[in-house]
Amino acid sequence: MIKALNLLLTFVVTIIVSSCGDKAITSPKLVMADSAYMKGNYQLGDALLESVQKQHELQDDKDINYYHLLTLEQAYVYGDLSTSHFSLADSLYRYYKGEQSQEALSKSLLFLGNIYYRNGDYPTAIDYYLKAKDVAKKCRNLKLLCLISRNQGDLYFDQRILEECIPYYREYYQLAVKNQDTLRMAYGARCMDLVHTIDNNVDSMVYYCQLAIELGKNIQTKNDIVPLALYDLCDIYIQTEQYDKALDIMPRDELNDANWAYWHYGQHHLDSAVYYFKKTLGRYKWQGETEVLRILAELERERGNLAASLDYYERLAEAEDSLKVQQRAEETMRIKAQYNYSSIQQQRDELEHRNREMNRLVWLLFAIMVAVMAIATAMWWVYKRRKDRALAQQQLLEQEKETLKRQSQQQLEENEHRLAELEQALATARQQNDRQATERLAMDTRVLESQNQNIEAIQQRRQRLLQELHATDYYQRLKSPDPQTEKKLSTEEWEDLATRLDDIYNGFTTRLLSLARLSETELRICRLVKIGVPPAEIADIIFKSKSAVTHARRRMYMKLTKTNGTADDCDALLQEL
Repeated sequence: MIKALNLLLTFVVTIIVSSCGDKAITSPKLVMADSAYMKGNYQLGDALLESVQKQHELQDDKDINYYHLLTLEQAYVYGDLSTSHFSLADSLYRYYKGEQSQEALSKSLLFLGNIYYRNGDYPTAIDYYLKAKDVAKKCRNLKLLCLISRNQGDLYFDQRILEECIPYYREYYQLAVKNQDTLRMAYGARCMDLVHTIDNNVDSMVYYCQLAIELGKNIQTKNDIVPLALYDLCDIYIQTEQYDKALDIMPRDELNDANWAYWHYGQHHLDSAVYYFKKTLGRYKWQGETEVLRILAELERERGNLAASLDYYERLAEAEDSLKVQQRAEETMRIKAQYNYSSIQQQRDELEHRNREMNRLVWLLFAIMVAVMAIATAMWWVYKRRKDRALAQQQLLEQEKETLKRQSQQQLEENEHRLAELEQALATARQQNDRQATERLAMDTRVLESQNQNIEAIQQRRQRLLQELHATDYYQRLKSPDPQTEKKLSTEEWEDLATRLDDIYNGFTTRLLSLARLSETELRICRLVKIGVPPAEIADIIFKSKSAVTHARRRMYMKLTKTNGTADDCDALLQEL
């Protein structure tokens, strides 16, 4: 029975390979090994390949070349293809170019492209990938198309040409699903996570990370999908401030040191955040290194370690210089790569260029019309936004005036009510000839009348001070709708803003400090909230991230009220003070 099944399996896989034009292969183990590698069963493929070599089953040139092709396939699936394989890959390409095996030709082109890719010759690599794809389409080999799409996406992603990698990653995942290939579906889910990271679609990022984890658990061969997808998922939860979800799944290993650092940083665990950020130093490129150094400098300053903070700021300055050099070099390489890719595409499309000239002209005219309409629409939206911002600013001023007026009016009404009571009591005292009570009540009446006059004067003075604040240069900059406007405040402007707010709102800073001990940064956030600056702009003004400003407002609400609350609750409380 087992013998019959083996014969049947051999017959089936031989027919599959022959469907793309192959002649019969003498050793069925080679066909089975090829099928195993394509399905992701690498251990079985290795065992079959080793068995063929030990038992000397290679009978003719066709088997020998096919065996060498499979050794390249083995190196490819393990990511070990290098320049040392070039001579073999090139000879196999020339051999299969004259044969009828389209699948083998497509594979040899794919392997050559992968060798050029790993050697840094991206234009030649993309040319071979395109040729491999053309051949794979002819023989309708979806599994090969799936692998080629992944390589194309990786090439563009490594060059930071992110818009170009998206369609290839989507195609890779869709083909993996169509092939019901669990291994490639798992890797494809991670690629889709990258796609939605570029598009900034958080829900889809979480979905594909979770999908990659679930698929990775069902793969028999050893892989790195689960730990990497788990790292990505934890990173997403931390960035979206879902700290409890991150804590439930985040391993304590070296891979997740950065996640633990940002987890503690997001919750203001200063000592733990410093510990983990120090562990990550030196692990990343200059862009990541500068971010870590900046955070460490800020954390050490908050901890009171000024010497350590200054040291990190000095290292940060050096890292930023290195980052600028690296970015210039990468930008030069990216522009060069884009130029080379464009040249290759232009060569491939040269024969069709004349037939498309008229269509291009039509599309160009259409694009110009769309661009004109888009520019006109954008200008209208800019005008409308400026007008709305000006109206909102005026409404805010009127609202502040109304609030001050209402507070003063309430005090006046209370005083009027008290005056009526005093007059009645004074009349009673005079009827009873109580001289002392009459003098005391008359004095209280004069005091209240004087207070009423002072309240009206204070109200007028507050309105004038509020108008003077709104007329200052830095206030106009803070409220400007133009995103290009420089909104950073100098030390003198911060001091002037504090003085004016204290004068307008009856010792605003003193009343805040009487409720809780606040840092200078927290006081600046309070003052910006008081004058209606949006949180996103506050983050830019005080050199913090938006999430850090949100966290600071929640923390201040706890300090001021001794209860938990949201950032919006803190804003409402500051407006009432």
